[in-house]
Amino acid sequence: MHITFLGCHKEYEEWYKKLINPEFDDFPSLLNPQEIEAALAENRPAHFPCLAYVQKSESNCLDEDIIYVYEEEFSKWMHLMGANKR
Repeated sequence: MHITFLGCHKEYEEWYKKLINPEFDDFPSLLNPQEIEAALAENRPAHFPCLAYVQKSESNCLDEDIIYVYEEEFSKWMHLMGANKR
């Protein structure tokens, strides 16, 4: 699993474009610019900063889901881990 820190919308766009359209030397993109823009809008995180990773879909093993982890969740986990160490 590769977790990526996304600090702003521009970082999200760069990360997502590489995710949906990996660059291969001799192969053109399979998506046109309108499809890429639609996918960017459909899959954007609720807010920044956040962590992002891709996992296999629970409903269809051939699909992948993008999971975003936000500061509130991370802070909660850090608090719980700190509380358990005492």
